[in-house]
Amino acid sequence: MKSIQISNYFFVERPNYPEKKGLYLIAMLLFGVAFLVGIGILIRFFSYPLIPFGILAIFAGFYFLSQWKKPYLSALERFESNPVDQEMDEWLLEDLTEKVKARAFERFEIDKSKLDSERFLILPTPLYWKAPGYYGQINRKIGNDGAYRYTSWSVDVLILTKNYVSVFSCIFDWLGGSIMHEETNEFFYNDISSIKTGYENLDKVMFGTEDTEIGEIFKLKIVNVSGDIMVLFSDIPKLSAPQSTKISIEDVVTRLRKMLRNRRLEEDLDFEVDNTKDLPNLDEDENLSEEI
Repeated sequence: MKSIQISNYFFVERPNYPEKKGLYLIAMLLFGVAFLVGIGILIRFFSYPLIPFGILAIFAGFYFLSQWKKPYLSALERFESNPVDQEMDEWLLEDLTEKVKARAFERFEIDKSKLDSERFLILPTPLYWKAPGYYGQINRKIGNDGAYRYTSWSVDVLILTKNYVSVFSCIFDWLGGSIMHEETNEFFYNDISSIKTGYENLDKVMFGTEDTEIGEIFKLKIVNVSGDIMVLFSDIPKLSAPQSTKISIEDVVTRLRKMLRNRRLEEDLDFEVDNTKDLPNLDEDENLSEEI
């Protein structure tokens, strides 16, 4: 049921009121019948056969009138049952948690019950450009709040375990509920050489256009000592996604740096120095000097 409502949100538009041409024909029919009945009443000879016919024709006219408007009323009811913008945002976050996050933990074979909510983050980004090999529906619709809702999403799930950071990336077809183009990457904290953030230009054009560029995106780069780079991004200003789907990269950086500091602090605490080992006993030396 929810999947149908999600599809209706994107594709069911407010119907146009039916053309009045059909209404005019029905009105002319009723007027004509009423006119004939009136003439029949005036001319008594024709009154009895025309009156029943006229009454039947009037009922037929009202029936045709209801049928003329029925498709419009049905379409209007379907449109008015569409979910509101806030419901769509809530459903998206629910599906990302229930499907994409669950798949990420499955791929990394991590027991999610052992991680608190601060140890993972879901970073959804609207997919509104042609992605090679992706055949899901790419659509969007502007809401009453001026933000766009999208049918396809590029999603990163960031998992912060004790020893390493794991990232699961995929494309999520919201309409079909399917996960495609899965990728995984892991960096041990000890191997991370730098964490960088900043704006860069995305070399893509908007879906359905030939010259409208996506423009700037805000990226997070985690650089390994080997030179390997893990790139994450969640905000593309030009796509105007709902605010509730935007995860602050700075929040990601803060959590990641906190994990790095805690990890290195644990290493520092584990490295203990015995300050008394192999050092002379000063008290004994002093006693010996006194005896001499």
